[in-house]
Amino acid sequence: KANASGNYEIDGLPDGNYTMVVRVNWKNKPDLLGRVETDTLNNWAQVCFSIDNSSGFTVIQVIDDCPIVSGCDGIAYSDAELDCAGNCNGSALRGDINVSGNVDGTDVLSYLQASLLSGPDATVCTDLNADEDISLFDAALLSGCQIFGTAYNVPGLGQKDFCAFPQGVDNINESVYLSVSDIENDNYTGYVDISLSNPYSDVLAYAFSLAGVAKITGYELMSPADFVAQVAFDDFSVSVLSTVDSVIYKQPQDVYTPAIRVFFDVNTESEVICVQPIESVNRKYERVPLDVDIEGCLPQVTTGNNDVLFDFQLAAQPNPMQDVTTIKFLHAGNGALSATLLDLTGRTVRQFDNITSNQLVIQRQGLSEGVYTLRMQGAQGTGSVKIMIAGR
Repeated sequence: KANASGNYEIDGLPDGNYTMVVRVNWKNKPDLLGRVETDTLNNWAQVCFSIDNSSGFTVIQVIDDCPIVSGCDGIAYSDAELDCAGNCNGSALRGDINVSGNVDGTDVLSYLQASLLSGPDATVCTDLNADEDISLFDAALLSGCQIFGTAYNVPGLGQKDFCAFPQGVDNINESVYLSVSDIENDNYTGYVDISLSNPYSDVLAYAFSLAGVAKITGYELMSPADFVAQVAFDDFSVSVLSTVDSVIYKQPQDVYTPAIRVFFDVNTESEVICVQPIESVNRKYERVPLDVDIEGCLPQVTTGNNDVLFDFQLAAQPNPMQDVTTIKFLHAGNGALSATLLDLTGRTVRQFDNITSNQLVIQRQGLSEGVYTLRMQGAQGTGSVKIMIAGR
């Protein structure tokens, strides 16, 4: 940086080779009288040097014959840079998912829609946190950029550029939990109520999918009135994001806030409906773990006769799995349970006995890619859940 005398200080730079370029009126703009320079050969200077602090003193040596700095167009000292799509002096912008030539609030809403399970694949220009996926986290990061800009003073942390993509922090210490709190259907249509527990941080956004429904058809936000959010949904997934920095405030442990009512067409072949977490974002615009409690599934209840089809409500997370999945469940009776894992032909591939806890861990351990059914039984009820093992 330049000091009061106009000299540049290099104290604190680590050992290495450096190139310093100084340009004056590089674009040859006219002066106040409209005159332009006829000779610009002396409008630039470059020096290359090395810094060595190993002796305890800073030793600087000039490097002769160092290469001239040039832009992506090959022109010496050019401003030309590659855009996010790899085009020299191109117009592509990170976050411009609408390809409109600028980034604004409409892009945030498009990201929210793109974050659903049916959304498009990521590109370098649309992947804002460099995880090769377009997710709710990308939508939240772009929303933060629109709200706070490039030089926002974060209390206790100093100035932050919310638009310097790619960026994004995963905070594994502030988990959020979802629960199925109610379900109703009339054989053709129905709704499921989802509640949210956030004992560690305020929640800005969350996304989940529903298993066991034929198609999601709508929603109704049930969160507190001061949580203002945008919602996107497709046939099986829902994304919720506040684009005005509104939040669901942190609540004590095990306190669940009614979050959203999701309407659906009934899947007559499914006995249970399960909420499957995707991800959530806290007020600090960090991605935090989203999980389900043991009430992540409820049986489909027909209002005509209220027949509960299963006593055991099972949920597999993750599903699909690669190496391991955890089955969580509630059961109506007491005593030990047993479970059988079947392949598509009905052949028993695993047997589990004397289950006394409310979860079962299943390791892949040689199981082939495909769909399996776990059947659980006890003295007072039965239940099942399909598990998909993904390819490696």
